[in-house]
Amino acid sequence: RALEYASDELKADKEVVFAAVNKSGYALQFASEDLKADKKVVLTAIRKYGRVLEYASDELKADKEVVLAATSNVANAFQYAAEECKRDKKVFSRYLSKSIEEIESTLDLVQDPEYTSIELNELKKEIIQLLNTITFDNDSTYEDFVLIIIEVWPYSIDYDWQNEFFNEILTENLRNSIGFWKGVVYYGM
Repeated sequence: RALEYASDELKADKEVVFAAVNKSGYALQFASEDLKADKKVVLTAIRKYGRVLEYASDELKADKEVVLAATSNVANAFQYAAEECKRDKKVFSRYLSKSIEEIESTLDLVQDPEYTSIELNELKKEIIQLLNTITFDNDSTYEDFVLIIIEVWPYSIDYDWQNEFFNEILTENLRNSIGFWKGVVYYGM
């Protein structure tokens, strides 16, 4: 947090900011706008704590490498990614895998079925909201994203809850798509 109180000149000094973000990723929020657009500085900060993607330049929020690094560190960094990165299948898959990993590690510590249900329902809401807000294109379709969910989803999660979730995200078109069901079989659902 020391960078917060530094002069504007020091906040624009790459060596000073690099040292600060190397110690604490949160220092990125106090860096100059130029350094928030410096990929090396931002990647260093993100590797400390992915959520600081929030403070990166818009250009870097649209950089797939930066967003993948952020979501590999912490799933909720995904919310700060540019729309085109959210539509990227690899980025979405990483986000979902990290979300599930975080929930499972929390569940290992908490061992509380009620808490499990709350966490899973929050993730379900996030995924459904995301599926409803993403503008899909030729490279990424709703079907692709549902297949990613099926591929990544752990079988250890409550079967009834899982069925309810999949019923919510499967559109009529997907239910009638041979190509989709071939994908489902491929991923082993």
